[in-house]
Amino acid sequence: MTVEEARQSYLSELSDLGYSRTEVAEKASLLRRWFQFALAVHHPAIPAMLKSVDVKSLRSLGKQGRASVRAFLDRFRSSAESVRYLSLVSFIEENETECGMRERSRRGMLEGLAGTVEVVSISEQLGRQVLGYLEKQSIMSADADSRAFLIHCFEKGWLGWNPHQGQRYGTDRVFEPDFLGPAGGVWREGLREYLCTLRDERNLSAGGIDHYARKLKVFVEWLEGKGCDDVQVSTLKEFIECKRQQGVGESTLSKYLYSIRYFLEHLMSVGRLKRRDNPAASLRIRAHRHAERQTLNETEVKKVIDSMEQATYRSGGGVDIATVMAHFRAVRDLAMFLLFLFCGLRLSEVAEMRVEDLDGDKRGVRIQAKGNCRVRKKVREILVDERVWKALREYVRIRPHPGQQYLWIGWSGAPLRLSSLIKIIHHRIAEAGITKGVSPHGLRATCASLYVKKGMDPYSLKTLLGHQSLMTTMDHYARLTEDQLRQVWKKSNPLAGMDGE
Repeated sequence: MTVEEARQSYLSELSDLGYSRTEVAEKASLLRRWFQFALAVHHPAIPAMLKSVDVKSLRSLGKQGRASVRAFLDRFRSSAESVRYLSLVSFIEENETECGMRERSRRGMLEGLAGTVEVVSISEQLGRQVLGYLEKQSIMSADADSRAFLIHCFEKGWLGWNPHQGQRYGTDRVFEPDFLGPAGGVWREGLREYLCTLRDERNLSAGGIDHYARKLKVFVEWLEGKGCDDVQVSTLKEFIECKRQQGVGESTLSKYLYSIRYFLEHLMSVGRLKRRDNPAASLRIRAHRHAERQTLNETEVKKVIDSMEQATYRSGGGVDIATVMAHFRAVRDLAMFLLFLFCGLRLSEVAEMRVEDLDGDKRGVRIQAKGNCRVRKKVREILVDERVWKALREYVRIRPHPGQQYLWIGWSGAPLRLSSLIKIIHHRIAEAGITKGVSPHGLRATCASLYVKKGMDPYSLKTLLGHQSLMTTMDHYARLTEDQLRQVWKKSNPLAGMDGE
């Protein structure tokens, strides 16, 4: 099966699913112009094929097009003996001006050659090179549609590796070579080393490392832009004031300073920063106190669930692609909302769930709990009621891309990122006509308060929420009013009713 034959099969399947002619044509053009071009400049067989191309056979290019291609091939063949040109992409990058690789005829020739290679020859390493190249080009949908095409090839049995497995997740990005930019620079290399220390020695969770990395990357880029070779208290004050003028809030500035303090501590301990005192230690930012987290009451919970169930009914039974996609999203979002609400899960716990975490025998879910990725990492199992399990089962039944290991995915098969999960919850709550800004963590607090009002004791709630300390769980009790606490006491105290109340 050649790439071109596989592409036609993929486009035919899209048509059968109900995509319009315009949508299919757009995806066909995108795959040829970008995926096949990216494949051509990375595939190891293409350079050898270029040496034997007969320009006279390229009649569709016209006289000027063939002349352009001939000039490119002559330059390539004369340089092909050099080891540095074994990679076609490096040759193009170094000779782009001379080769005029923006010329349509030359791109068309490479796209056509890529269409003739066998799909089975696309190794996992090559496939990920191609997807990485497309992502860097920032062409709308190029990498997503190309991944969807490779998934189609895998599900048809033409590709020997699963494009879903090893798919990059948000927190993996910080360890990729290009996240911090080119190698070099005292601050940049110090940060690279610090992130590895957080992962390999302190065993911080992926989310924790991501938090530090994204704050410190901004700080390091600012230092290098200023040409700083040392950090003083005045340097930090200047940085904070710069971010404040950019509109950064006091709470976020406090997080910046917290991250910087530990980063500088590391640099001092390894000798990269020659000083005895940490300049960040004496600085404090008094952040404004947050308003109490918003939660849903029982009436609002019922209203949201009713709204989401109606969305699943309205979109059920449709045959056009728009309705099928709407039904998939409605079923997925309902299952996700119920899981957040009745299991009190953290945002990161839901995002990291795999299909294998669903236990059909026990009718429960296995949760990779928050914490240190090696030392304190815990796994807890939660048994769910019939309503939640039925929603999860229906989602898995209609969920496409069985090769994808992550449970919560988009229509294309990519795992949903944290920001996407947050947007889904906000959207579904607003769709129900509720104006509260309830976040996924607000649903966790809602879960705790609802269970407390139903009489659940602190120890059971602690187990459900995955808290390490009972004091953290008791904070949820502190949010209840005196009357609510009295009602809880009546239901849970074994002596309740014996004192005349």
